[in-house]
Amino acid sequence: MSISEQIADQWAARQKEFEVVWWLLPRIQQEAVDQDVAAKLQSRITACLLMTPFHAESGQQVGSTLAQQFGFHLEKLGQLQQLLAEQLFRGLNETQMAWLAPRLIAFWSAMTVGYSQVLQQLYAEEQAAQQQKLLAEFQRLTEQATESEERFEALFMASAQPVFLHENGRILTINHAVTQKFGYTAEDLVGETVQSLIQKMTLPAEKAKILKRMESGRERPYHTQCLTKEGTAVAVEAAARYTVYRDRTVRMVILSPRDDSAIPLPELDEANLSERQQAVLHKMARGFTDKEIAQCLDVSLSTAIHHKAEIFAKLHVTTRAQAITWAWQKLPLFDFSI
Repeated sequence: MSISEQIADQWAARQKEFEVVWWLLPRIQQEAVDQDVAAKLQSRITACLLMTPFHAESGQQVGSTLAQQFGFHLEKLGQLQQLLAEQLFRGLNETQMAWLAPRLIAFWSAMTVGYSQVLQQLYAEEQAAQQQKLLAEFQRLTEQATESEERFEALFMASAQPVFLHENGRILTINHAVTQKFGYTAEDLVGETVQSLIQKMTLPAEKAKILKRMESGRERPYHTQCLTKEGTAVAVEAAARYTVYRDRTVRMVILSPRDDSAIPLPELDEANLSERQQAVLHKMARGFTDKEIAQCLDVSLSTAIHHKAEIFAKLHVTTRAQAITWAWQKLPLFDFSI
């Protein structure tokens, strides 16, 4: 009887012991290896080791199967090789071990190569799929940001409160309310510097105070007086916030005509808005409807409407437009990402 036949007889008698090895190696997902699949793969390994002539390359096919069916980490593959080797050598004499050892080393080496090649391919496919997923998510966020900016621009133009947008100290655009309240048109102001605007629209006694606030970067609204194009003084509450306009971070300046007989609106710390209420208000300030706010925040429509009512009560306002103006003036950052 040849050495390979002797070893084959011993392995056949101890086949059940070999199968235990596979149960010691759970899959990455913590699932047990299928017994039938493991038994067939084990038979392939032993058959390859005993074949005459011996072809180490057959180990690559076994390695490929391991990667495709079990997805072992390299660490797991090493554990499998070690455990199987212990079982395969058990009970063999020195002559049999000397015959088997070089075959087993060559086979393990080829198996690792086959395993690695398939795993690299699987990894590349996974990376490509992940990249496509990221690109799709980026596209979705880009479209969402574009939609948000379009909503804001529509609100900005329709607002009853005079609003200016400037970038690096130069006026980009104004809304219709600036013309209605102060008489200045876009042709008068767009392209002008903020300093030039202050020279045109503020009383001499107010200029130094406003310039100082601009230099300090203060966000808190303040009371001042602005001049119309005809020279009439108008009491306003001024506020400035950073926002995004056409993919650019710009400064938004709101000049709300002040009615001293009206109940003053609360400051941010006085309003005591919850985080969820601030989130709802941010959506309102971007032009979202109640239904859209509910969908974005994953709440029911009635819950969104309830939050809106609570916001109105805390801000002492009665209309959506008033709440939006308050948000533009007093929230710490009017950010499209919120």
